[in-house]
Amino acid sequence: AVDPRHFGDVLAWALNKMSRGARRVALQLDYYMSSQFAGVAVAMRSGLYSRAGIDLRLLPKCAPGAEAAAVSRGYEQEGGKALFVGTMEQNTLLPAIDSGCGVKAVAAMFGRSPLCLAALPGSRLRDRAGAGEVLRVGVHVDTEELMRRILPTADVRILPRGLKLQSLLAGEIDAVQAYDVMETLRLAHDIGTPPEVVPLEGGIFPEVALGYAQVLFAPQAALSDKNHRETLQTFLQATFQGWREVMQNPADAADTVVKMQGESDHWLNNPDFVERSTRLCCNYVKRTRSCGKFGVIDADIWKRATTWLAHQVPLEKSLDLNVWTAGDRVVDAHPVAREVSVETKQLAKEASAKHGRPPQLVVVTVGSAALGRTHPDGARRLQLISPDDASWFSKAKTGKSLGIDVKEVDLPDSVTTQELIRVLQQHSDAHGLQLMWPLPPSVDARRAYDAIPAAQDVDGAHF
Repeated sequence: AVDPRHFGDVLAWALNKMSRGARRVALQLDYYMSSQFAGVAVAMRSGLYSRAGIDLRLLPKCAPGAEAAAVSRGYEQEGGKALFVGTMEQNTLLPAIDSGCGVKAVAAMFGRSPLCLAALPGSRLRDRAGAGEVLRVGVHVDTEELMRRILPTADVRILPRGLKLQSLLAGEIDAVQAYDVMETLRLAHDIGTPPEVVPLEGGIFPEVALGYAQVLFAPQAALSDKNHRETLQTFLQATFQGWREVMQNPADAADTVVKMQGESDHWLNNPDFVERSTRLCCNYVKRTRSCGKFGVIDADIWKRATTWLAHQVPLEKSLDLNVWTAGDRVVDAHPVAREVSVETKQLAKEASAKHGRPPQLVVVTVGSAALGRTHPDGARRLQLISPDDASWFSKAKTGKSLGIDVKEVDLPDSVTTQELIRVLQQHSDAHGLQLMWPLPPSVDARRAYDAIPAAQDVDGAHF
């Protein structure tokens, strides 16, 4: 705190505020301003950067894959007087670092890559790609090598961004490499129905590891400068606070993005389209959450992707783990949760192959006190905290992402113990039964849980 009775304290405080107010940051986005940068747009509009003492300047769009070079060059040309920050996919950033660009990743806006294959309905894209058929695939120049690796039998064609979707609609190609937060929505609008979409990670490509997307990086020289490092941390704080505000009010965020982005064949520049796109982006941002903090990069995920991408860039050369962390006074359970999810998905796959149908879990909820979709705060907590395919508040979608058929049965508070038991007994063909806690006082909890056969007791109530 500043003691106003001491002139020196007041002067030091004022000088500090003035110097902090003059901190310049130049940001190189890897594409035009759009919904995938909604957090940045909202932080600019709401004054988060300016109040934090940051003068943010958006740099002109550069050639795909050249963002790291642009950031490194810009920092050198300005003699280190301004901090330069950029965004790229991990799969394009690593080659840039490998080729000599002196930058390092510090955080990420997307916890998974939205890269996918998209095709017209009826094309049997999943079956054909999984069978290794020769597909004509339109790609961006910066993902050509990646697509040839994932689809070694494909006829990969480099197309300008503006011609990719048109070529698909014209039948000149079978599929396009797309971003499943914008381009797939635009394609659905143009053809009047959702396209066939195959993610480039998981599913029919179980070994592929693309790592993070919209990775935020800065010059190594800047990271060695204490002032720039502090400025970077302040910039990240404002950016991810911007994303929190996006999650709280996606419609308002969409209006902000519409006013800042230009026209493109990748999207429709109207609030409805941009809001839907923004909501999809939020799901990817929520995947970076670590102990309540967005944007944190997990070293194991980074290393796994680096290994799969066949780049020999040492971790310490490509990633600075100390700029943006959850802190050393917390225990992060997210890595354990990810391991359990991977194991569960594999077990579900094996069970489906053995029995000819996916495992089925029936979740019974009485009233609205239990955590789940019936909880009064369920929808809001889902909106603000977790992706909708990895949340306690959307069990059906979460189960589907793991290969498990989840059926939710919601009962009113007024249900009697005997009525509840009858409902539980109706699902004897399910592999698992979960009775959500708490139960209303009118229900005899012991009798209800005893009615669940031990073979179906997924919560271990019998033990």
